Amino acid sequence: MDRNQKNLLLLFLFFSSYFFGTAQISKNYSLSGDYIYGEILKHNKHLKNLVKGPLRGGELSIEWQTTGEKPWHQYLNFPSIGISTAFLDFCHPDTLGYAVAIYPYLKLPILRYQHFNMAFKAGAGLSYVTKTFDNATAYHPDGSVYLNKSNAAIGSHVNVYLTANLN
Repeated sequence: MDRNQKNLLLLFLFFSSYFFGTAQISKNYSLSGDYIYGEILKHNKHLKNLVKGPLRGGELSIEWQTTGEKPWHQYLNFPSIGISTAFLDFCHPDTLGYAVAIYPYLKLPILRYQHFNMAFKAGAGLSYVTKTFDNATAYHPDGSVYLNKSNAAIGSHVNVYLTANLN
């Protein structure tokens, strides 16, 4: 995927979240789209030269509003539950590649006012990463291909995906 295609995809996801951000499917279901922007934490010296820019991506979700039918619904102040799929660009496609994730989540309301809501959303699932330590390749100036030892961050294609944020 070239840079123009990525930018177009991100632009589409951004505007789709504006126009279709909380489209009602039925009484207790909604669809949403979100733009993801973040940083890869440089938690060791091997990541210093690996991180080239911010992490960007998009997320599509389907969400169910709990109705109070079960005791935990009321105890947790009527949270929402959902499932999301995310596409992530690590901003270093030759070495880190891209990731696609799918995960269930729980959204706990913190504040609810007439025109203002705040919630904590946490989820865990699986992700597929296109480049790993074993298959990340780079090109030598003479044109030969060699194993790129700089991708010390990702060891397998299938990984755990954890997310937490305030909405």
